[in-house]
Amino acid sequence: MTVFMRHPAQQRRRLRRVVEAIGRAAAQPGAAPDLHALAREACWSPEHLDRVYRALVGEPPMATLR
Repeated sequence: MTVFMRHPAQQRRRLRRVVEAIGRAAAQPGAAPDLHALAREACWSPEHLDRVYRALVGEPPMATLR
C-alpha cells in the first residue's frame, strides 16, 4: 500500500514528532501515550497515523512503543 501525501517534508516533520513522543515515553516508564495521543502529536487521525507509520517503519506505532 502506498501512502500519499503532497508534502513529504511535512510528513517527515510529523513523524519525527511521533518518534520523539515515543522516545520521551521510553524514558519515563508508565507514562506511555496511546495511539490517540501519538496521533495528536502528528495532527492526524489515529487511523492515518497507523497507516503512514506502518508503511514507513514496517510495524505499528504501538509495537515500537512497547
